[in-house]
Amino acid sequence: MKLLTEKTTNILKYIFEDTDTVIIQDHQIITDNFIIGDMSSSNSTLYENVTTTIPNDYIGCKYFYDGTSFSANPDYVEPTFETDSPSAS
Repeated sequence: MKLLTEKTTNILKYIFEDTDTVIIQDHQIITDNFIIGDMSSSNSTLYENVTTTIPNDYIGCKYFYDGTSFSANPDYVEPTFETDSPSAS
């Protein structure tokens, strides 16, 4: 696996397969499926060939990764979703 973290905080933002292309540039990161505009070579770290087991409940920003292990991010807040659609007026 490839893991992309914020450089200063170690917050795990994205996980990619080993076969996925991840190109880190000085102003953005380009992947096979999308561009990450708020991350770049100056603020991110890409770990490759990671064999550590990913937490089952992984979601972006929920964990830290320091290059060897995961730990829970105490500031992570589970997203809430509105289930009711707005009523027509």
